[in-house]
Amino acid sequence: MAWLQSAQGFVRALKAPIDPPQGGEPYKIEIARTVWDTSDLYIPKKAQIISEWLLTKLLKDRGREPCLNPVVDARFWQLLSETMSCNTGQSASQQANAKTQLLPLLNRTPLAPIVTSLFTLLDLPDQERPELLRHVRNCFDVLWPLAAPKFTAEALLECWAALVALVVKKDHILEKDGNLIRIGLVVCESYRNSMNNSSSKKKLYQTFVKSHMPQWIKCAVCLDSAAPISRLLKAVYAAGVDTLFNLDILRHFATNTEMSSDALFRALMGLVKPSLEAVTAAVPDLFLSYSQAIKKYRSAIFSSGSSSQTNLTLLEQVQASALRFFVSCEGILRASPEDFPAVWKARVRLLEVIDQEDLSGPAQTFRSNALKDEEVDLIQNKITQDAVAILVGNSGTAHSEAIALKIILAVQCLIVLVKIDGDILSPSLSRLLQALMLLPQGPEVRGQNQGTSDLVAEIDTLLGLILSHHSKKRTLPSYLDTLLFSTYGLAHTRAVMLDTPQGSVSIPPEYTAIHQSRIMSQYHLGQVSKGCHAYLTPSQIEEAVECIQGMLKNGFDAFCRAVTLAEETTDQEGDKRKKRKSSSRRAAGEVGPCPVGESIELATIRITLVTKLAGAILPSLPLQSLATDSRQAVVLQIHAGVVQDVILPAVRAFTSVGREVSNEGSPKKRKNRESAKHGLEWAMQTVAAAALRLHYAITCAKQLSSGMTFLGNHSAEAEAEMKQALLKALRKYAEPEVACHAPELIPELVRTLLKFGQFSEEPEALLGTILQYLENQLKSTASWNGAAAELDSQDARHSGAVALLYTCVDRWLEVFERSASVPQIARLIGVFVNLALRGPPENYQDRIDAHDILYIMLRGAGFWEMPKFRAALFLHIDEITSPYDSFNLSDLLSRFRDKGMPSQDINRDALLQVLGIYRLLLQMPQEYVPRLARGDIMKRGAILDIIATMNWLEGDIGLGPSRAYMAIGILSIRAFMVRTSKYQGLIDHDALAEMAEYLLRTGYTSSAGGSSSSEDGKLTYQSVTIDLIRMYSSTMLKRAQKGDDAPLLRFLSSSSLVSPFAEGQERENHIAQQSLLCMIDDLASDFLVDEFSPRIQASLRSLHQSLESTVARYLSTWTAKGASLAEGRMYLDAWRRALRLGSWLKSDAAGSSLGQNLIAKVSPSLCKVNGKEIAHLSLVCGSVIHVMHEEYRSIPDIDRLSQAEVATAFYLMAATALDHVIVDEPMSKFCKTLSGSDFTSTLDLISEFVTARTSSPRDLECLIHLSTLFLRDSPEGTLKVTQNFVTRCLYAFTNHAIFYTGPQTLRLAVLAFISRHLSERPAAARGEDVNSIWALMSQFLSGSDRHDEETSEAIFQQLVNILSALVRLRRDLLLPTLPHLGFVMRQLIRATRRIRPHLGGKQSKLVADSLPMWINVAQPLSTDASKVLGRLLTSLGAKTVVRTHGNPPETHKAESLMKPFSKHAAYVLQAYIETMNDPLCLMPLEVRKELQPGLFTLCDMLSDYTRDAMMVSALDAGGKATMKVLWKEYEKQKYTGKG
Repeated sequence: MAWLQSAQGFVRALKAPIDPPQGGEPYKIEIARTVWDTSDLYIPKKAQIISEWLLTKLLKDRGREPCLNPVVDARFWQLLSETMSCNTGQSASQQANAKTQLLPLLNRTPLAPIVTSLFTLLDLPDQERPELLRHVRNCFDVLWPLAAPKFTAEALLECWAALVALVVKKDHILEKDGNLIRIGLVVCESYRNSMNNSSSKKKLYQTFVKSHMPQWIKCAVCLDSAAPISRLLKAVYAAGVDTLFNLDILRHFATNTEMSSDALFRALMGLVKPSLEAVTAAVPDLFLSYSQAIKKYRSAIFSSGSSSQTNLTLLEQVQASALRFFVSCEGILRASPEDFPAVWKARVRLLEVIDQEDLSGPAQTFRSNALKDEEVDLIQNKITQDAVAILVGNSGTAHSEAIALKIILAVQCLIVLVKIDGDILSPSLSRLLQALMLLPQGPEVRGQNQGTSDLVAEIDTLLGLILSHHSKKRTLPSYLDTLLFSTYGLAHTRAVMLDTPQGSVSIPPEYTAIHQSRIMSQYHLGQVSKGCHAYLTPSQIEEAVECIQGMLKNGFDAFCRAVTLAEETTDQEGDKRKKRKSSSRRAAGEVGPCPVGESIELATIRITLVTKLAGAILPSLPLQSLATDSRQAVVLQIHAGVVQDVILPAVRAFTSVGREVSNEGSPKKRKNRESAKHGLEWAMQTVAAAALRLHYAITCAKQLSSGMTFLGNHSAEAEAEMKQALLKALRKYAEPEVACHAPELIPELVRTLLKFGQFSEEPEALLGTILQYLENQLKSTASWNGAAAELDSQDARHSGAVALLYTCVDRWLEVFERSASVPQIARLIGVFVNLALRGPPENYQDRIDAHDILYIMLRGAGFWEMPKFRAALFLHIDEITSPYDSFNLSDLLSRFRDKGMPSQDINRDALLQVLGIYRLLLQMPQEYVPRLARGDIMKRGAILDIIATMNWLEGDIGLGPSRAYMAIGILSIRAFMVRTSKYQGLIDHDALAEMAEYLLRTGYTSSAGGSSSSEDGKLTYQSVTIDLIRMYSSTMLKRAQKGDDAPLLRFLSSSSLVSPFAEGQERENHIAQQSLLCMIDDLASDFLVDEFSPRIQASLRSLHQSLESTVARYLSTWTAKGASLAEGRMYLDAWRRALRLGSWLKSDAAGSSLGQNLIAKVSPSLCKVNGKEIAHLSLVCGSVIHVMHEEYRSIPDIDRLSQAEVATAFYLMAATALDHVIVDEPMSKFCKTLSGSDFTSTLDLISEFVTARTSSPRDLECLIHLSTLFLRDSPEGTLKVTQNFVTRCLYAFTNHAIFYTGPQTLRLAVLAFISRHLSERPAAARGEDVNSIWALMSQFLSGSDRHDEETSEAIFQQLVNILSALVRLRRDLLLPTLPHLGFVMRQLIRATRRIRPHLGGKQSKLVADSLPMWINVAQPLSTDASKVLGRLLTSLGAKTVVRTHGNPPETHKAESLMKPFSKHAAYVLQAYIETMNDPLCLMPLEVRKELQPGLFTLCDMLSDYTRDAMMVSALDAGGKATMKVLWKEYEKQKYTGKG
């Protein structure tokens, strides 16, 4: 124990060669701990001696096994932390003394190897690690800043590499410990600083690439992580990038013509096999970092040259070097398996970097031998071909999830390539369009990860970019020619897949798939139409028309030949196999755009595709740009070459088909002939539908329809004959036994006949045929996706009926109203009503069904302006509901009370159908329901409600859709009765009390099974029933007011009304409880007690006494916890109504005051809020404040102030713990009823707490919000009080920094307080308030060295709102302080700046420090903020009337600030110009556009002298140029008074 006797013994014990120093003695660490804790033994410089021994021990023994290693022993670090805390302190002298003592020690004992060992050995149990790291962090914060400047870059590299290895292997440790993350961040920063100042950067680069690259690559993969470790990962990645792409290495890369031979790419190539996913994910990030680094150091790496003709420009050299890096990165990806999706992800990201960094722009004219642009073009072309090959290889087949992801990546790759160079797809455009036509597409094709965009959106983007490129280059005819010609290549591509012999016919499934592809979608065709209309030049119009005409002619000729071949084959009886072979040989031997032996399926697909494209292009041709003669020539060419040569022959061929099938031969042959005939009919009908669709599109274009006859017929006889033929065909398919193989033909036939005036000849025949087809084929369960191609087979006939119904409703209802007979309109209405009676519609995604069409029609204003339809509809409704007039309402109610059934037999199916009538009535505007019919419909609704409820409670209709549909019907009846009664004011029928009692008894039971099994369905059912009961009770109250007491007396004596709150009764009857409370509200708000008879008053007093005693008894024992919160809220509302009813009845016996006792019960729950109880607790707090409000009205005046103060304190407590939105409404009502003295005292109390410096930010936020409520809802006669309060608050805001530097929510509350005060009560503002506002706004807009994590545009909006309110409403207060207004506007303009990319650290900090605290430099203000500021500047020139008290508004003159502010406008413009010319910032074009109107208003204010003086004295050369540009734009838009 000599070490405990003297200082020499202690030092000898620590320096002993063994541990422990002697046998039986403790270990050295225990000796040091004991001596450190002992104060009896004096040892000079004890802390320094122990610290030196600890550091030496940590350094020497860092290589021992973990169980004996002091580096991972918390005792060593804890003692070291304590010894250092003795030497360090907060004062400057203490810190200087510590530095003097520790620096020599750290020079002898390097710290970096110790930290490196710590990172390597850190594999401790979770319970030990936090304590160790906490002590290490304490030591690290003191020692590392002193020791780090002495470390070599190599030592720091090893330390940093150990950290990287720890991050890769044990990232779960870092996520749980912030101390280790902090240590890692400091190590990364030290290594970056040391490496940037090192002269051996190349040596560090070689060491890093050879030894540490694999671990660092794995870290780079996780950069997008949202975990706390993400900061450390970004710091590790930044340190690695600085090592790889510092200035010395970039110079090496710039001079190296073969980057792929560099050590970096050799290392990456070696990591492809073992770490494929990590390498492919890291390569794009490396490329981005390299391009940014080379741009940052471009002036130091490259020479700009003295002649642009002989030397590459600086930008070209940067692009060339970056693209060399891209070529090497692509080489790494080429060495990876192409089937791996990560490779294509990386390829997409590489191309996105080229696009984002503008590495392949117009300046890419490389003349250097180091890189030829052909090499980059070859790589991009190879990527294009590979991506197109993926689409082609997977077209026409179903996809697995992995293949779908690969397809999406290929499309994304093509998108970026088109952005880089629009011409790069030109060689492969035809193959690409064919592949996109054949690509299977469901509603949504997604990849493996959730962030992958759906395929449909990606294809739309790709097609839009291709179309935009050709539009801008004025090469649209080339794109249209490729698009049209791709249909021919498509036919050859699909010849093998269809696998049908020539002459035989079948309906190909590819027809629907191709027509529903994104190329043939309405979105893309609409874009093509817009592009043609906007960008086709006059010389290109004729070229486009000739191309379309030729394609149509060739396609129709091929179709005719295929039809002829099919007809011949149908009549022959030969060996099908032989014919198949010969047909195949004939097809294979013919090449050209119009193959002679093409199958009819392919010919049909091709001609329909061409007609669809022609229908999008021809009507959108910009013929107005042509001369009159040229325009007429083009129109005649379309009429002759398209209508007469293609459309008319196609329709004639369809109308002439009608051959009978021979019955000769075997059954199998007859079946084959029948099948071939059906396929031929499908082809003819499909082509005829396409022709009629094209004809309709042409005739709807005014520029093409002039002088055009029906289907191009030259004579009236031929036209009439063709109309009759089409009508005959329509009648044929309207028969139920006749099948239409292409139902898409039916809507085309109908609208063609309707378009061309068939009504002038046989209106009833056509309309009758349409109605017959709808009655036979329309089903309520059928749906349609809006595409005509879906109607491609006989199985789609019901969908075709939906399409026909949509066509009629959308376009031709007025024609029906004008020309149809009354019976026909009645039949059409019958079709509509039958849809509503056939059950509820199914939920179809992205589809339309008959119910949707019906509801669209009923919600449209046009339908209700048609008298025939309106009368027929209500006549039909009356016919369906009138049989229920035979039921007696009182008898039904009596039978219901006896739990019986109606005396008459009820057809359940008929009942379900008539319930649908009321669902239909809910879709109708109430104003159009006939007045005489409302009473009948209401009475029948009440009868149906009872009958349906009886059947529903009987329970023998099963638990399927019928039971749910009946519940929906009951809900519809009640909703309709509520809406109608609100519209007409009363419910006019007998048995009011009985119906109300019935609803009270059945409402909750019915809602339990209700319209939906969800809680929302139950709440909806309850809400509607409560509203209906309220209408009944309101009607009974109005009758009692007029002397008819019987209904109300019966209702008040009903047990269902008075029992819900009674003890021993069911407390879950929410409907009865709410109905009682609603009736009390109606009584207190709309009636006087003296208006009722003594009997009614006595019943109400009895009700009041019963309610008051029951509720008071419950609340006295109520505990505000858990499940009792929801029930307690109902009783709180009941107590409030009891107090209100007692006040209304003028009861002498004042009710007991429970409000403060309730607050005492609820307050403990607010101290510790349970997340599951927040919603119920918020509602309870609102109800408590309501109770306090009602008690305030009835208590003596002497107690009212105390009541108001307690309610205010409780509001603040609830608003602090919960969301203040729910408690705002009751508190607002409370404020309005306060007396003047109570309001003043409460406001003084609030002011005292606002100005106190002891309140927390959250408390201050709630206080300011409460102040806003008090100012908004202040009682009359308190103007002076509120003005003084606002002045005190503004003074506190200006002088207490927490209000403009505290939490963001507090700052927003302060600005909202001022904004709402100036906007809602501008007359209350005073001059002294404006001075405080300027001081506060200056604080908000001044620069700050610390910033919020996210930019708050809400603060900017509030600042602008304050200025806008002053400018618009209190211009008089601004006139003395216009310089302040100009200064604040200058600051607002400066706040719209954005930092330039790739700035250094010091430059970025300069910009950041000049921005307000609420703007993060990495997240600038959006364009919307600039728009708001522009409107503010514009309002300076708007004339307004000042809002003040005193003089009437008629004496005020509308004026603006144009003249007063003209002296200060130049300085605001100067701020804009300085911001534009700031070398470290930029102002994007969209921001400047939004500010332009406001800047022009400022220019209006400037006189010529002021402008010239500003140009001479206030602006430099750059500023003058900017001012000239701005003034030139201003002069362009300035109105000169001419014209």
